[in-house]
Amino acid sequence: MSDVTVTTEPPVLDLPKEPVLNNTPEARLPDGTLKDQSTSLAGTTTTPTEPKTPDAPVVPETYADFKLADGQTLNPDTLKEASAVFKDLGLTQDQAQKLVDFYGKDMTKTLGAPQTAFNDMVSGWRADVLKDSTLASGDGLRTDVRENIGKLKASLPADQRASFDEVMNLSGLGNHPTIVKALNSWGKSLSEGKHVAGGGPSPLGQKAPGSKEPVSIAAAMFPNLKQS
Repeated sequence: MSDVTVTTEPPVLDLPKEPVLNNTPEARLPDGTLKDQSTSLAGTTTTPTEPKTPDAPVVPETYADFKLADGQTLNPDTLKEASAVFKDLGLTQDQAQKLVDFYGKDMTKTLGAPQTAFNDMVSGWRADVLKDSTLASGDGLRTDVRENIGKLKASLPADQRASFDEVMNLSGLGNHPTIVKALNSWGKSLSEGKHVAGGGPSPLGQKAPGSKEPVSIAAAMFPNLKQS
């Protein structure tokens, strides 16, 4: 007899397990059995679609009025030339508007720079005046300086006073230390003269006969003049 052992049990096969994703109530029939997987998968397959081509930008035949910041205007000739360039570049209305916005902001900075520099210069002049104790006291002109400048302005014809103030304000020269000093001096020279008290007769004008005291200026100029 042979030593070979014969078994009658069927071999165990490694069958694939149920997919976890399909082991749900939705994947089963009312009796509990799984639905046909081929049918389920067939319903979930997608057909690849062609990528959608983006719409071509619309270049207007004539650009609409562009939006501008408050106080800004565009020269009609400049706008006409710019619109031709926008169209040549194939810009849409929105793209052209962005360029107009950029131009407006840049022009605001460019035009505002000289005014800012002028204001800083005038502020520096005024600061120098306030530092001069002969012209200012505290945060303004001294009382006597204001009065002198007022006298100078009052001496001008009535129709010239407004023009004088306008020139001083527009140019900023009314804050320049040299101009303020000049106006103060001119106004002071227009003030009325004050009383000068005498100090008595000059000692050189009175002397005893034969005195050796210094002769007076009159006697020195006219030695032959008889003295009374």
